[in-house]
Amino acid sequence: MFKNRFKKFGGDHIPDIIEYIKEFVENDPTATITVGCDSIQKRRKTTYAITIMLHNSFIKNGAHVVFYRENCPKIRDNHERLYKEST
Repeated sequence: MFKNRFKKFGGDHIPDIIEYIKEFVENDPTATITVGCDSIQKRRKTTYAITIMLHNSFIKNGAHVVFYRENCPKIRDNHERLYKEST
């Protein structure tokens, strides 16, 4: 579904996020993976953002972040918008 829609902050698209994470973990088995989601309302649309942060807590040299954004028609009900963040 979202497998090929993730990209790096530099703008490079990631063809397969699952393979990308597998490679990262193979190269750095001590990496920590953190997933987050947030949404924002703008005019006539709601934007959801999903982020995956790959971090090595032993090196402490920053984190590698990839993300995916999706726009949909504005969701006026906050409960529905927040529910969709968690699914």
